[in-house]
Amino acid sequence: MIVTTLGIHRAVTVEKKNMKKQIDPRIEKFLNRPLSWSSISSFEYNKEEWYEKYINGKRGKDTGPLVFGKNVGERLASEQTFLPEVPRLKEYEHELLVNVGKILCIGFLDNFDLEAKCFSEFKTGKKWTQDKANKHRQIDMYAAMIYLKYNIKPEDLKISLIWLPTEEQQDFRTDFVKDMKPVIFPIKKTTRDILAFMAEIQVIHRQMQEFILSKSTACDIITTCEIKK
Repeated sequence: MIVTTLGIHRAVTVEKKNMKKQIDPRIEKFLNRPLSWSSISSFEYNKEEWYEKYINGKRGKDTGPLVFGKNVGERLASEQTFLPEVPRLKEYEHELLVNVGKILCIGFLDNFDLEAKCFSEFKTGKKWTQDKANKHRQIDMYAAMIYLKYNIKPEDLKISLIWLPTEEQQDFRTDFVKDMKPVIFPIKKTTRDILAFMAEIQVIHRQMQEFILSKSTACDIITTCEIKK
C-alpha cells in the first residue's frame, strides 16, 4: 500500500514538473520566428492587427502604396535604367540574421556595400523629412545588426535614407509626384544609439509575449505559461 502511494505521488510530481515546462504553443511559434522591423512596427502601430498577422497568420491584402513601394524596390534592384538618378550600392536586399542578446533578428538592407561601409534604405510615401529620417528606428536596428555581424561601429557607417515622393492619383492609384526627384537624407548613428535600441528590443520582445498570453486561448488550460527573457 505504501509502495503504491509513493508510486502515485512520484507520478503526480513528474506530471506537475512537465506541466510547468510547457510553453504556450503561440509563444513557441513566436520564439521560433526571427524578429523583424516590420513585426516591431506593426506591434507598435496596432497590437490586435499584429496578433492576427504574426501569430494567427491572417495576412490582409497589401495597400496600394505598399504594393507600389515593393515594386519600386524590385525595379531598382533589377533595372539599372529605372530611376538612374537614384544612387545605387553593390548589393540589394542584403540579409542580416543575428542575435541581439538572446533574440534572433532578421533584416534586409535595401542597398549595401560592406567594403565601403555604406547602406541605404529606399522609402516612398508622401512626406519624409530629415528629422523623421534621423528618428526612424529601423535605421538603429540595422546599424546594430551590422555592428553585431561585421563589427563595424555605427560611427564608421555611411547611412542614407532615400525618399522617392509619391502621391495618390485621381483614379486612386499611387504614383510618383510629377517631376519626381529623389531626396537623400544622410543619417548619423552612434554606439549609444544602437545600445539603446538593443535594450529597447528586449522590452518590446517581452511585451509581445505578454500580449500573446493576454489573449485567452491555449493558455487557459496550461498550468504555467513561460515568457522567455
